[in-house]
Amino acid sequence: MAQTQRSQRMCVYLRYFPMGHPVSVHLYFHLDQFQGYLVKHHATNLATSKLEIMETWVAPKKNFELTTPPGSTFSRLQFAE
Repeated sequence: MAQTQRSQRMCVYLRYFPMGHPVSVHLYFHLDQFQGYLVKHHATNLATSKLEIMETWVAPKKNFELTTPPGSTFSRLQFAE
């Protein structure tokens, strides 16, 4: 019970509301392979009502999955988005 109340209080401090457009966006690559974006933006902390600058890491997620391992002559697409 005490843990639940504590986690509920913590959630109040972790809520933000985005304000405006992103300030900057950086693309990150490792060995010429795209890893993700680092987005800097303004957000209002709902617990304190203060405007803060935040950075958010945005990474791509897997778009498709093969039914059999790659390299097999009978590979086919199972899911695409």
